[in-house]
Amino acid sequence: MATPVAPPAIQPNPHPPQTTPAEPTREWYWDFGDIRLNFPPDGVSEIVVMEQWSWHDDVSQNHTANSASRLDSYRQDQIIQRLQEPIPTHENRPPSSGFQLAIVPCSFQSLPCVGIELLDKMNEALGLINHHHHYASVRSGAIGTFQMADGSWLFARPRAPDFSSLTTILRYTPSTNTTRGVIYHDSVLPQSSNITAEFAMCPHPLLIPLIACELTLHNNVYHLERYQTTLEQMEGATGYGVLNENAEAVLDHRMLVKALSQARSGVHLALSTLRSTKSCVEFILRKIDWVDERLSPETHARLKARHASTALRERAEFVASTIEHALLRGGVKERLEGQHSTLFNLITQNDSLLSTSIAQDSREIAAASKRDSSSMKIVAFLTTFFLPATFVATFFSMPLFNWDSPSVSHVATGHFWVFWAVAAPLTVVTMVCIVAWAVWHERNTRRMERKERLGFSQVVADEAMNLKRAATMREENAGANGIGGGG
Repeated sequence: MATPVAPPAIQPNPHPPQTTPAEPTREWYWDFGDIRLNFPPDGVSEIVVMEQWSWHDDVSQNHTANSASRLDSYRQDQIIQRLQEPIPTHENRPPSSGFQLAIVPCSFQSLPCVGIELLDKMNEALGLINHHHHYASVRSGAIGTFQMADGSWLFARPRAPDFSSLTTILRYTPSTNTTRGVIYHDSVLPQSSNITAEFAMCPHPLLIPLIACELTLHNNVYHLERYQTTLEQMEGATGYGVLNENAEAVLDHRMLVKALSQARSGVHLALSTLRSTKSCVEFILRKIDWVDERLSPETHARLKARHASTALRERAEFVASTIEHALLRGGVKERLEGQHSTLFNLITQNDSLLSTSIAQDSREIAAASKRDSSSMKIVAFLTTFFLPATFVATFFSMPLFNWDSPSVSHVATGHFWVFWAVAAPLTVVTMVCIVAWAVWHERNTRRMERKERLGFSQVVADEAMNLKRAATMREENAGANGIGGGG
């Protein structure tokens, strides 16, 4: 995957500058031996090494410098040997400017895929501090420059709130006018091959941090475009938007609420990262003159002849302006909030219509029940009206009576007592069974209601316990992230 740009005759430097101490210098604000964030290597991800070196004979603006660039990918077992290679020379002269960057991929959790042990070795090879030891380096989005013991300067920008931001840890050595460092990113940088060309035109030490901010801007604008597409689709679905005023459709409120929540969270995260990136660009603007004052006379004269500081300042101002306009792009945040209100108003209207429909159905059911009740009253009245006559007719039609008997005292036969002997106990048994069933049904109903109440209380208690466990886990994770540094 290497695409070298015709380097001039490069020979190993017989006296390479001592820019890689055996152990990186640790200032008091980095030295936290018991604060670490452990993460295993995946053993698969490759590390891209990009470098650009230039050799100038004088400071003439019209002079064309000899330069060499290199872009390769290395396995994790090869990267240390690659980073320990000496800085190339041209005609036995060290480069007058240049950089070497190791682009380290990160997992979805924003942890380097190379593992803690290899990361320590890479920092040692590049002369960097182990910034992942620092308790404030996990996604803080902070930015700063720190002077090291050997006179070099460390430029550190840990991760911003969004996963699409770049972590940049660079070390600039004024005596050699070279920069070495690491860029952590979640995916392959599509513009990485352009960094060497940009540096050849403006070899200022702060250019690479500014390009990292530009790449972060590019990624977040891409995310905002995706969320704007989601917004336009939502406006089309609800019919309340810039171009969809009369649209009518059957809405899936559940899917719309889900898409809306995802878009709002993504937009807030992207805007937060853009604001963090803007503060980094403003920091770079404030540091341009500060860095120029600390350059060697030769480097300062060379950059002044090429108007590098002026070009860098104008570029940084342009990036800051671009971020300002990206924050206002399409009014995505405000339109999403408008769609949020619109969607929930539509849900409320739908619920109101549904409640009205249910009330209308209930009214019709009540009217039908009233009509049925009137019919039942008529049936009950007729049954009650004819009940005595029916009972008398049924009773006297039994063969227990002999109506042909010449005497009234002999109308009832000798078996008349059998009727009462059977009917009376059967009536008592029937009434006892009915009363027993009624008592059992009442007790069973109360027992089921009590069980349901206990079950609901248990569900509430279990849910409260789950929430408590989740809160405890979040606190533990926050504590772990707070005491460990990350790339």
